[in-house]
Amino acid sequence: MNIGSQLKNQIIQDNIDISTFNDKELLQWLLANFVNLLCDVKVFVSTVTAVPIADDLYSSLYRISGEGCRRAQPDVLPLNSSPVYQMEFGILRLAKINKNNLPLVANRVSIAFFTNTKQLNTIFNALDQCDFSVTNLETNKALIIY
Repeated sequence: MNIGSQLKNQIIQDNIDISTFNDKELLQWLLANFVNLLCDVKVFVSTVTAVPIADDLYSSLYRISGEGCRRAQPDVLPLNSSPVYQMEFGILRLAKINKNNLPLVANRVSIAFFTNTKQLNTIFNALDQCDFSVTNLETNKALIIY
């Protein structure tokens, strides 16, 4: 299960312009969508937490965790055991990202907003080492690395 890829798909399909969200709205959207994405694959969580992470490459970065059970396989887990599902999501500061620190963002869902594709020139060739999408959202262009 790749929650990051699912989240990227939802952002693109639903044309969600996260750049218009303040930190509170972003966090609420992340928590709700994390739970929804898990429910789509029959994972039901009882506890969801979000922890901010300090990183100069990001204007906002969170680790979202959910604890619960996978209903489709109730016999797989030992009694008194609950799996933990996690993902990290952040808004990149495009001006700070370069080809040398690009591998640092590869294990997270990272989104950077830009107005002109020339802004991606310094990292474009290095993107080959990541899964990424470039898309137009409501009012912005976005690079999503997942």
